[in-house]
Amino acid sequence: MGTVHGLAPFREYLRGLKRAVPDARALIEQVHEAGETVIVEGRFVGTHTGPLEGPGGDIPPTGASIDLRFADVSRVGDGKIRSYHTYYDQLGLLAQMGVK
Repeated sequence: MGTVHGLAPFREYLRGLKRAVPDARALIEQVHEAGETVIVEGRFVGTHTGPLEGPGGDIPPTGASIDLRFADVSRVGDGKIRSYHTYYDQLGLLAQMGVK
């Protein structure tokens, strides 16, 4: 996906993910806080039943189950999220979907 700047592009990214995995759930396993930084560790689970937008066009649904670990790092200030980064294994996601 690359870098997304701003709320509107971030919402579009989430819409695309929800289109591909409509039953998606984020299972939170741990939350760490240090000053203005919050780290969330968890798993993204669901079923690939919709098209996933890829750089070469849509990846058709495979019906595969997904269970993917992730880590989110947020920096907060003045009651707002100032930056948000999510880390996950993109190749692992494609492998779980059965994309070759």
